[in-house]
Amino acid sequence: MANASKAGERVAVPPLFIFALRNVTEAAAREAYKWIGLGQKDKSDVAAAEAMRE
Repeated sequence: MANASKAGERVAVPPLFIFALRNVTEAAAREAYKWIGLGQKDKSDVAAAEAMRE
C-alpha cells in the first residue's frame, strides 16, 4: 500500500475530512436518539444509516 504508515507513525488527516466525518456521525446520532427506549433497534439502525447517506 502506497499510503500505509509504519507502526507508530502518524498520518495527517485532512481537516475537511474530519469535519465531514463529524457531521455524518452527528446526523446518525440525532436520528437514532429518536428511537431510544422504544425497543425498536432495527428502526433506529435504519434511521441512522439513512441520515448518514444524506
